[in-house]
Amino acid sequence: MRWNSSLAVSEATKSLGQLQIEIKNTGLLSQKKKLEVDVVRMQEEAGEAMRSCRNAEEKAKNAAAEVANMSEELKKDQDANAHLEKMRNNMEQTIKDLQKRIDEAEQMALMGSRKQIQKLESRIGVGLDNHGVFPIPNSSPHCLE
Repeated sequence: MRWNSSLAVSEATKSLGQLQIEIKNTGLLSQKKKLEVDVVRMQEEAGEAMRSCRNAEEKAKNAAAEVANMSEELKKDQDANAHLEKMRNNMEQTIKDLQKRIDEAEQMALMGSRKQIQKLESRIGVGLDNHGVFPIPNSSPHCLE
């Protein structure tokens, strides 16, 4: 009987060991399933993150192209503005030069008119003197101004 009880204890120990292994295996299998679910979820999240990253890169590329276009357009506008400003300055200078020439021409015309008036007055005075008529007093060229 002792031998039977030893055998029973031995078999019970063996069964207990197998049961513990099965319990461990069951726990490990359940952990494995949980980990597999986690891996699938993480792979999906990683895929989504990659798609978001690609979308962000595409948007950044588009934004960079738009900035380059806007920069080029700004440069053209600045060049055109500089050209127009130069033209405006040249026009202003031309207007000043023309105004100066007009003023000079008016002065020359005024001086020429005064000389013509003096010549005419002197002819009238000489003509009247020759015919015995005296010149009108205070008929200097300054009175006509």
